[in-house]
Amino acid sequence: MTTPSSKQGALDRALEQAKAREPEPPLGFVATIMRRVQAIEAGRTAWRRWRRAARAANLSPSRRVDIARLGNGGFVMKKI
Repeated sequence: MTTPSSKQGALDRALEQAKAREPEPPLGFVATIMRRVQAIEAGRTAWRRWRRAARAANLSPSRRVDIARLGNGGFVMKKI
């Protein structure tokens, strides 16, 4: 039977091994990337930003909702 302290020690060892394989990014790396993203987005028109956000919110693989496939008050009926 393992004790809570031995479980904690195993968890710490596993975390250290993971950090050795995948170290933290250099200081300022994330901030630099986010500044670049912000600059790219600022260069787009409001319409393009809105369309991009609308597409990102649509989880359907198609670009638009196919009204013909919707039946029975807007529900999609499928046979399983």
